[in-house]
Amino acid sequence: MKLNFKLKSSTQKVFSILSDAKQFEKFHPVIFKIDELGNDNYLIHETLKFLFIPLTFTYPAKILSNKEKGMVQMNAVVMKLVKVELNFLIKESTAFTEVVEEIKINSWLPAHPVMVMIFKKQHTKLFFNIDADLVS
Repeated sequence: MKLNFKLKSSTQKVFSILSDAKQFEKFHPVIFKIDELGNDNYLIHETLKFLFIPLTFTYPAKILSNKEKGMVQMNAVVMKLVKVELNFLIKESTAFTEVVEEIKINSWLPAHPVMVMIFKKQHTKLFFNIDADLVS
């Protein structure tokens, strides 16, 4: 699945937020804490609501970035059941910054349709927060 976002924020700001776990945590709508484990590895703490019931869980993730190419990659295994790979390509345009996000979801569970819906909603809000700079 691919998502496209056009932002007023600078490419430098967007890259900085996506590649720095502590900044990412501040802007993400459901991640409330990220613990650094070393060597680009992190423990993500997240709360999602399913049928109005909050579900809090943690999962390991790896964040890799290449500033020259404007790329950030995040790999995670959520609840030991769903492997997720997020690839962000950040491109500068004359009028805006474009983020092309490719999301790969792999699980033996039939989780793909639900995960697609969750990512679309969460990441639309994530990039809105980045662009609006709602977080101080």
